[in-house]
Amino acid sequence: MSQAVEDPLGRIVAVGTARVDEEDIIAVDRVTNDLETAIETQDRGNLGLVVFPIPFRSDLSLRAEEPLRRVEVMDMEGRLVQSSAPNNVLAHLDLRWLNAGLYMVRAQGDSGVTTRTVIKQ
Repeated sequence: MSQAVEDPLGRIVAVGTARVDEEDIIAVDRVTNDLETAIETQDRGNLGLVVFPIPFRSDLSLRAEEPLRRVEVMDMEGRLVQSSAPNNVLAHLDLRWLNAGLYMVRAQGDSGVTTRTVIKQ
């Protein structure tokens, strides 16, 4: 059974399978684009990392409170699809070539590592 719901605040919640577009369907347990409730809980460091926009279509931006030493984008099976070493508090990733779906963004700074889940439309 599939269920995809957008709440009054614009947060998207999906359980089961969700249609990304006319051709692509992704299977999920639970996805939300509410950064403060779903994604912030995955913070394992003190980077103060903000990833936006979520969902994204082509470019993904990261902002942290300290320089990002390494940024990795992985698919949901843990395969590395892109990495960079921005050495800056801001990073912009051109990910237009990725297929629609869920990805993990792992950011490393001097104080630790933070992982975020993002949605590519």
